[in-house]
Amino acid sequence: MLPEPRSTRSVSSRLPIKAKSQQPATRRTCTSPATPPSEKKPRRRMTDEQTMKLDALYDEKTHPTTQEKRCLGQEIGL
Repeated sequence: MLPEPRSTRSVSSRLPIKAKSQQPATRRTCTSPATPPSEKKPRRRMTDEQTMKLDALYDEKTHPTTQEKRCLGQEIGL
């Protein structure tokens, strides 16, 4: 009597396939659904002066501390 041939597939591939959920896939968005778009703050562009001061800080130090960044932000109105 010959031995039963062995399968090369894993045990999990021989298990019955479960039916997929009937719920549609949800998309994730960058904005939180809890915050309505009407309450979102408008985006503001930096002035040339603000950009120059920010560049000067990063030219002086490539990794400024949080305190230095906050201080500069208060100085230039960011």
